[in-house]
Amino acid sequence: MSDIQSANTDLPHLSGFWLQTGFVDALIDQGLRFGSLQEALEQLFFYNRENAILLCNGIPVCLSYRSDLPLLIPKILQCLDTLQQYSDLSNYELTFNTRDIEAAWLFTLRNDVIFINMKWLRVKGNYQSALNVLGEVSYNKHVFINEWLMLLKQCQQCLTDAGAVLMGEARLGQELLDKVAARINGFGHFYQKLNAGRMPGLI
Repeated sequence: MSDIQSANTDLPHLSGFWLQTGFVDALIDQGLRFGSLQEALEQLFFYNRENAILLCNGIPVCLSYRSDLPLLIPKILQCLDTLQQYSDLSNYELTFNTRDIEAAWLFTLRNDVIFINMKWLRVKGNYQSALNVLGEVSYNKHVFINEWLMLLKQCQQCLTDAGAVLMGEARLGQELLDKVAARINGFGHFYQKLNAGRMPGLI
């Protein structure tokens, strides 16, 4: 087998639910004070032009660090916290409405398998029609949750590097971020090798 053929066998299949983060160079300004996690991320990611790429069965959705993720991450944290607490759940809705993305995901959780009915109304690149063809998708609960860990760790690192002072709602947001991240026992598909020592075989 040629080197090229061998390398191709190691490529991931672009299916399921995959999240690849971008490079983050957060604003470093010691002592910044924030009243909400969203406000903190908006400030820390303000000069960042990177995107995280969410692949839903191979269809890319770009999530801008500057304009999308500060709004999405607090909602994603609430969703992940809820999913972590239950093995069965019905009719949990997660909605997105940012500059580039408008969507509604309806979750059903049965025996640690997540079923998501994803409705995409607006996506950068106009991929919403292709995404909506997928209808309901299903994922192992732990696989789905693990995909978010690298992004959450980036947020934690940015807050630490900036020496951010979080007050009131912001402090509660950081506590939720830390709690949710601590409960995740593995990284997502793109980052599994970084997590080789944490509960092998989970994902």
